[in-house]
Amino acid sequence: MDFFAHQDAARKASKRLTVLFVIAVIAVVLAVNAVVYVAAWAVDGRPSFNSTLFLSLTIFVLALILGGTGFRMLQLSDGGSAVAELMGGRRVSPATTELAERRLMNVVEEMALASGTPVPLVYVMDRESAINAFAAGYSTNDAAIAVTRGLLDSMTRDELQGVIGHEFSHILNGDMRLNIRMIGLLFGVEMVGLIGRIVCRIGAEADGRVAIAMFAFGGAIYGVGSSGVLASNLIRAAVGRQREYLADASAVQFTRNPEGIGLALVKIARASGLVHNVHTAEVSHMFIAGALRSRLSGLLATHPPIDERITRLLGPRAKEQYPVSGPAGSAVERAAGERGDHLVAQQMAMHAGTPQIAEPTAFGRHGKVAGGGGDPMPRHPASGSTQAGKATAPVTPEGMLAAVGNPGAEHVDYARALREALPREVLAGIESVQGAKALLVAMLAVDAKPEAGLGELLRDAGEAELGDLARGHADWFRDHHQHLRLPVVSLALPVLRVLPREDRARFLELARKVVMADDRITPFEFALMALASRALDDVSRRTRPARFTNLKPLKDDVVLVLSLFVRLASEGSNLFDKVVASLGFSGEKLLPPSRIRMQEVEAALARIAELAPLQKPRFIKACLEIVIADGKVNVREAEMMRALCATLDSPLPPIVDAQAWQALQAA
Repeated sequence: MDFFAHQDAARKASKRLTVLFVIAVIAVVLAVNAVVYVAAWAVDGRPSFNSTLFLSLTIFVLALILGGTGFRMLQLSDGGSAVAELMGGRRVSPATTELAERRLMNVVEEMALASGTPVPLVYVMDRESAINAFAAGYSTNDAAIAVTRGLLDSMTRDELQGVIGHEFSHILNGDMRLNIRMIGLLFGVEMVGLIGRIVCRIGAEADGRVAIAMFAFGGAIYGVGSSGVLASNLIRAAVGRQREYLADASAVQFTRNPEGIGLALVKIARASGLVHNVHTAEVSHMFIAGALRSRLSGLLATHPPIDERITRLLGPRAKEQYPVSGPAGSAVERAAGERGDHLVAQQMAMHAGTPQIAEPTAFGRHGKVAGGGGDPMPRHPASGSTQAGKATAPVTPEGMLAAVGNPGAEHVDYARALREALPREVLAGIESVQGAKALLVAMLAVDAKPEAGLGELLRDAGEAELGDLARGHADWFRDHHQHLRLPVVSLALPVLRVLPREDRARFLELARKVVMADDRITPFEFALMALASRALDDVSRRTRPARFTNLKPLKDDVVLVLSLFVRLASEGSNLFDKVVASLGFSGEKLLPPSRIRMQEVEAALARIAELAPLQKPRFIKACLEIVIADGKVNVREAEMMRALCATLDSPLPPIVDAQAWQALQAA
């Protein structure tokens, strides 16, 4: 099943979950009414039905359940960071100097760069000695990964990479949003049982028959609530089990190393994955392994048996080679640890310097497209080359499309090389809020015309110090590989995600003023602003509901975006006509540059993002066909593809080839 099919399946599962939840709520309401009816019968000595009482009771129970669900969802509205903090997580600073945390940050950043997603926030649950981890969030734009202290201290680098690869599968495949929704729904149903417990406690302070009656009534209500919770847990378990097998397989795909995730699971089985936070029951389905002590299995198990997962990963003899009851430290594990230590040491010593690529052609005055041409961009590893630098099959739209949401080990290797190619000054910049802002402004300044007057603009905005910091980075971005700029954007934006909403909005507005200071927008500026809006704006970063089941209602939007890509590729109406015809449209004309305004392109992409998941590949493939029509992908085309895919919640891995590998290895 490909990325878009996963997204479609996740949406369908979410709808099924909502339907099942509605059924469970109706059942709970009827059961509570039945308890009250029986209680009234016992008091009066005869059956009676009071419509006003039962209507009021129904409204009360519904308000209780929906209010509880709404309350918990509001608590978790910030996405993954809210869930991680609910579980006692401490955010790891990009400036951390602790070796284990530095290694964790490196692995997470590499996975994010490899998959084309924003870098998630990273948390450590310091008070948890068990070995476990989870990913949470509504989308890739607000995701967070949390690990226990036990996992952080016990994993080799290969094992840690396997665990993070597993969690990135949940991030990419749409599991997280469904998981958070299940937390809210379960909390709402639990409210009924809470009322039952409260009634029992009140009864404990009463005397005689009143106490007995309240205990009986409270116990019955508690039983109804518990039944609702049981039903919700059955639903949650059914949703979660198969996704763990898929995430294990994805971790192997990311790392090309089944021993990484396999040995991590062995360590969890040998030690413990039990998490003792008071909220663990709510979040248990998110963890990589069982986080609760329970004798219940089968239908109520949120995870498949861990020994079965180990066997699938390490082979039928895994139980003999890696007995879960035996001591740790096999030869394979020791070798993995040595490799991990070596890689961490390498990554702690970053070095700089990459060859120069010319600046991209810009969009003209007032945001209109201007000209074509551009420097060739490396090709996609899934369909164009390998990390060793040996040419393979030519790049194709199908190959690039297949890589959306499905990064491979070659992407992870390339992402590591990308990160190592960044100089200390750039890496130091992403360790603070002001440094991250300066890096982003510096990259925008490189694309600006001299007459833009950015220094004066920043001084007028009260950001003169920011301008000085940005000036110190601008020369490096001007003189080095342009395909390193978007990775820096991906690393810098998470640092700004933790700012208060007002501060994020203020910086976005400042960035827009910098972009428009010279009355034009370059492809890179458009890509940066698209990524920044998705990461920092609370409205933009939310996943949009699917409102369109086909492209026909979006014809004008599609024509506008395809015209932009054709103009960027320096192609003409023949290619445009061919691509538009492949989408089932006829009689549409290629728009002239003067008709292509970037504000309208942004609005068009926002509407196209509301396509049903299985319809998005057709549109993305059409753009890819334009991009590779001349057999190569230039820098600005790659930047526009990244912006387009980010807007459509379809993460595109980096586009690399042998030439790029050689340049990075020489850096």
